[in-house]
Amino acid sequence: MLVLTPLCGAHCDGPLCYLLEVDDFKLLLDCGWTDAFDVKQLEALKGVAEDIDAVVISHPDLLHLGALPYAVSRLGLKAPIYATLPVQKMGEMFLYDIHTNKA
Repeated sequence: MLVLTPLCGAHCDGPLCYLLEVDDFKLLLDCGWTDAFDVKQLEALKGVAEDIDAVVISHPDLLHLGALPYAVSRLGLKAPIYATLPVQKMGEMFLYDIHTNKA
């Protein structure tokens, strides 16, 4: 069975995060957040984070990967994370820049 569940981003221009379930395998497609860093946006992710089998990040920006560090450190996300090398490197730089300039 194939089920796609939008955790956020389906009905607005906000952060993107979708749960794709293929039989018993749960794949998280992106893990975005806004620059407001409102934890309430992650409520749906919080309920499924520990059950996710893998994560795929498609773009190196806040709306696609911004919540990933929080999900790993605070929501119990322990799944392997997949992205192309450019997405990984640019995403690291982007998150570092957001972190250092947010203060």
